[in-house]
Amino acid sequence: MLNYDNEIGTPQKPPKLLNVNDYSNWKARFEHYISYTDSSLWIPIIEGYKHPTHIYLDEEVPKPISKLDEEQKKAYDREKKALGSITMSLTRELFHSFRGYDTSKDLWKALQKRFEGNSDIKKSKRDLLRKQYECFNFMENESLDDLISRFYHLQTELKAFELKYPDEELVEKFLDALPPKFEMYTTLMRENLKFYELTVDEAIDPSMYHGTTSTSKSSGSGIALFTGHSNEEDHSNGCGGHACYASGSGLGTNHQHTSRNTPATSSAKHSAIVKIAEDHVALFSSCMLAYENFIGGKLTDPETIEEDFNQVDPDDIEDTDIQWNMAMLLRRSKRFLNRTGRKFIV
Repeated sequence: MLNYDNEIGTPQKPPKLLNVNDYSNWKARFEHYISYTDSSLWIPIIEGYKHPTHIYLDEEVPKPISKLDEEQKKAYDREKKALGSITMSLTRELFHSFRGYDTSKDLWKALQKRFEGNSDIKKSKRDLLRKQYECFNFMENESLDDLISRFYHLQTELKAFELKYPDEELVEKFLDALPPKFEMYTTLMRENLKFYELTVDEAIDPSMYHGTTSTSKSSGSGIALFTGHSNEEDHSNGCGGHACYASGSGLGTNHQHTSRNTPATSSAKHSAIVKIAEDHVALFSSCMLAYENFIGGKLTDPETIEEDFNQVDPDDIEDTDIQWNMAMLLRRSKRFLNRTGRKFIV
């Protein structure tokens, strides 16, 4: 608990810069802390502070604190409070590295220069973040919650370097990064008519993926449909030889995230996905039943003549024609698979 308080800060003390690789997150937390405690502290940090002087023995020297007027005293107090807040945020090692800076503005700029770098270094970091985003994928033995935390952390880093991606692209990126055991679920999500209206928070909501295995029945055929976690172990690393993005601070799994979903919206989305799944199961069952009828010789009667067809309802003829085509499609697919070994993966 103490380490957590040190990292995020409290109303009484600023957040600690515990790891230089986490500078961008610390900077955001520190900015919130200053704005919360006393926003006027930004005046010396951004604009700088120059101590008033006066003439003493024909020399210009700093004015003693006791000689400062009311406005000068307020400015002096703001500067010392701002400098103290930044200094208290540093670990002992970092403090020794930056103790030569005696104003809040100089110390703040020195930290930015050291950990954000110049324009060339920033460009290199932006390029690196782009690559990390492009190859973002699940890692071996990684839990869903850890994957979500890494994705949120990556989003924070992207925003810190002003790399913006539309919600639609971020949603696609996250779904593509999920392990193969979620493939059925993500396919159903993509076929939902409202899929492209999803926000990132809605698509990443963990409750959307902690489902169960259910069984739907159609046309007398029972088919198990996977809609969430399974007991299947997956030991693949989906980065294709690239390094997967991980939190530089090592604290990525502790990052908090929130979702704008309410129980009502989550329930509505779940119901829509279940409806799509039921439609898919019904279609698949019909296709399998047509194939079974074809194999069993039940689709047509070889003794049927043209006059018999003229007496059949047109919808029944179309039904038979559709079943025949579905059966042929399955037969051709099986033959192709057996001949080439290729699988139909979109």
